[in-house]
Amino acid sequence: MEEKVADFLKALQDETYVGTSSTTTFDKLNDDPEGVMADSIAFAKAQLSAGKLVQTRVDVTGFHDVEINVRLESSLINLPFAYANEIDKMLDPDETREVNLYMIFDSPAINVSKMRIDTASSVQAFLDDTDTVSAKITDWLREQIEKLVTADAEQTAEK
Repeated sequence: MEEKVADFLKALQDETYVGTSSTTTFDKLNDDPEGVMADSIAFAKAQLSAGKLVQTRVDVTGFHDVEINVRLESSLINLPFAYANEIDKMLDPDETREVNLYMIFDSPAINVSKMRIDTASSVQAFLDDTDTVSAKITDWLREQIEKLVTADAEQTAEK
């Protein structure tokens, strides 16, 4: 899937991409990240198959009152949709680029920048082999959860 930068930016500015959101607890996310993300992945697949840009969001509660959300976004660059102005400054509006699916973990507890963003795959690879990319998303999410748990244990030990 490819998208012209100008069209992509217009979709972000006009918020014409499709989205879904849900809420879960940290314990559920920790116990079953695959199950928690299943609806987001299914939604992303359906919408991307229809050629739409997508954002899924899972808000996570129950980790020391720390805000956490996990998102999947289809984008031209590894910046969240919220950074449309920055994306606009970085890309040529006349250029056409491949659309990728990005995994985003937003939380002040994850790192100094309060966000971790990585490429899951190109949208086409996701559509061609959803199971493999879904496993990558789940593995990546487990890594982020482990970082939070480890950092929390280290902070508790220091007290």
